Amino acid sequence: MMLEWVNRVLEKDTMSLHLRSGAPPVAKRGRPGSWQLVQIDDTPLHEEELLQLADDLIRLADEERDSFIEQDTETSQVLQVKNMRIVIAYPPFSDALEITIVKPITTKTLDDYELPEKILDRLQNKAEGVVIAGAPGAGKSTFAAAIAKFYADQDKVVKTIEKPRDLVVDERITQYTIVDNDPEHTGDIILLLRPDYVIFDEMRKTRDFVVFADMRLAGIGMVGVVHATRPVDAIQRFIGRVDAGLIPSVVDTIIFIEDGSVSTVLALHMVVKVPTGFADESLARPVVEVKDFMTGNLLYEIYSFGEQIVMIPIQATEEKQNKEQKQIAKRVRKEIARIISGPIETIPLRAGRIEVRVPESQIPRLIGKGGKVISKLENKLNISIDVSPINGNNHLELEKEYGDIAGRKPAIVERRKKHVVMILPSQLAGKTVNIYVGDKHYGVFTVNEIGEIRLSKSSKIAKHVAQASDYNIPITYQAIS
Repeated sequence: MMLEWVNRVLEKDTMSLHLRSGAPPVAKRGRPGSWQLVQIDDTPLHEEELLQLADDLIRLADEERDSFIEQDTETSQVLQVKNMRIVIAYPPFSDALEITIVKPITTKTLDDYELPEKILDRLQNKAEGVVIAGAPGAGKSTFAAAIAKFYADQDKVVKTIEKPRDLVVDERITQYTIVDNDPEHTGDIILLLRPDYVIFDEMRKTRDFVVFADMRLAGIGMVGVVHATRPVDAIQRFIGRVDAGLIPSVVDTIIFIEDGSVSTVLALHMVVKVPTGFADESLARPVVEVKDFMTGNLLYEIYSFGEQIVMIPIQATEEKQNKEQKQIAKRVRKEIARIISGPIETIPLRAGRIEVRVPESQIPRLIGKGGKVISKLENKLNISIDVSPINGNNHLELEKEYGDIAGRKPAIVERRKKHVVMILPSQLAGKTVNIYVGDKHYGVFTVNEIGEIRLSKSSKIAKHVAQASDYNIPITYQAIS
């Protein structure tokens, strides 16, 4: 009777049934990522009922086709009855007799996931070390079964390693369990079978990851399934278990499953570079880059630091660097404005180095005799400075830096012997323009025949314009006629 009742309950959209002595039966109903825990009956279950159900389930596992006893100890049993995974726990392992029955409520193909062509192409032609990650119940095993079918449909020999064997796959795919709790021995046997791809379900222990790496390095395409709450956690599972330099050879693609769908795909590859945030080029080393596969954005870097392997989030590092670079550039412009006259542009190159562009006539003054002035400035600011002249496209460069400010364009400011000069494009010669310092309107001026507006150094507006330029406040113009 109890077995018939269980079958009736599982006919509905039930993901798992949880039966415990002394408590009412409950079930998870819905789909991966969207389910509810529902009480099936108000009456608590008796231990005698559950013992009879356990005996019936063990008999089915022993007698039914496609059913077997996966694990049998004095305090627990793991059964596979057709497509149902059953765990029976007895005291003292559990504080009360408990039976949990899990069954897949859906099977999918990769077409059902509506993946972009870019991801399908990677799975078909490039990805050889795939890790499927996600929280428990997210739909990882369903996706793993879909990938198994995907490869089998391409006339590939596909095998699985599962404990317990509960993936729903077709007859073309042979499912293996861990032999004598020895994943290395299981891997050795499967290597003799020469598969094209192996699906390794439920990787948890260090030995599982080592076997995954060994089989992948032997040339077999591997798809592993791990529990993880974030995509990057799947990579963390390999650090310390696999040599950092081998990680991209073992894992090249992370697929994160959330609410039954593919939410994130990461790609890994190895480069030799100076890690983000390092200044000295002598610190170049092999770095594993972790990128968002769809956007190409660099998310993490993995490299050795001393005796440790570190994984650094790059987005946060870059945001911090950008803030520091802006502060450094502001300080550099302020110090150089005390030495020379004219416009000053700064272009951060990397940590600890910056390019400074000034009028060509001012370069000797900035460098100083024998490089003394620039060396003194570098020591004061603790930064290397590359000096170059402002080129003929300076108006375009300023426009890139400041953009189009309320319909206005930036002007170049130079200090000369008797004048502060605003240099505008030559095509404005003879035109009348409005001049602005920051957001403040400073007057209407006529551009001379060579595209300049000359202000006497003694005038108040000349002093304001020069000071604003020193502090990199944009001086802008707007043509009137």
